[in-house]
Amino acid sequence: TMAKLLLVDCIATGVLVFLVFLSSSDAFGISSAPARMFVQSRVGISHPPPLRAAHAAMGRSALGASMQGGSGGDKNAEVTLGQYTGLSVTLPRAEVSEAAVAKILKENAKDYRLESARFTDGEGGARMGHTVLINFVGYSPETGAELKGTKANMYELELKEGQKEPWSTFASNIAVGMGQDEMKSFVVTFPGDYAVPALQGKQVRFETYVKKIMKKVAKDPDTRQEEVQRADAVAQLEAAIERNNLEKVDQALRLELMKTCAADTTKATEAVSWAKFGERSTLDLQWQIIKEAIGREEGIKDIGAVEEFLRDSNTVNWVSP
Repeated sequence: TMAKLLLVDCIATGVLVFLVFLSSSDAFGISSAPARMFVQSRVGISHPPPLRAAHAAMGRSALGASMQGGSGGDKNAEVTLGQYTGLSVTLPRAEVSEAAVAKILKENAKDYRLESARFTDGEGGARMGHTVLINFVGYSPETGAELKGTKANMYELELKEGQKEPWSTFASNIAVGMGQDEMKSFVVTFPGDYAVPALQGKQVRFETYVKKIMKKVAKDPDTRQEEVQRADAVAQLEAAIERNNLEKVDQALRLELMKTCAADTTKATEAVSWAKFGERSTLDLQWQIIKEAIGREEGIKDIGAVEEFLRDSNTVNWVSP
């Protein structure tokens, strides 16, 4: 009986200690997921008396609004919101080029597609049968000067026997196990009947970089009418440009708002050695807290919606590149 009483007493004491630990953990900001203190900021908004009237008059600009609160438990972050609407940024607008459309049409016409080559144990590097994407530059063996018309990036070369020069020399030098991002220098002798007169019979030293090692996989060529393929290609490119433009806008607005707004995260970064990950990580943390503060100011809970709000509330001047 005495043993049972002692056991019950120990269990009760343990439960009490656990509850006290939970209470103190919340009070001191202890969390089983430390990253949450940087993602789920609890920044409370408080405007100093002299700024309340000004802030009300300026509306969403919240110029000079001072904010204090936790970015996870007792890790306080002081946030000062400057103007975050009515700003203007100027960016170059990308446009669909004929070259980009032509490239898609060329890919559509092929009866194959390229996939990354897979290597088994003990095997590696480019071999005959692979297709490689290479960057190369040609130089004069005598003077070392770069020769006009001998430079290309992401050139597609099938490694196979029986290639005409200069590609036969390229293939034999690459298909000996050259690895991805490996560079090799070799001399090529162009044939006397080469299509470019300036290179006929000339020796050229090429520095060649293997960027990707691929294999061909059969596919059906696109047999739709060219105007249909062209319209589809333009739509693809426009969608890609739009996604890229959104990223440009977000980055430009971030740069502007990091000038007008500030988040002092010294306590948080020191507490968890956040700064050891570099200045960029600290700036990312500050930007996250600033966006959360804007969300609280505007009554917006979702960070993605805050970014959309900032795009809609500021002006982008697009200029031709």
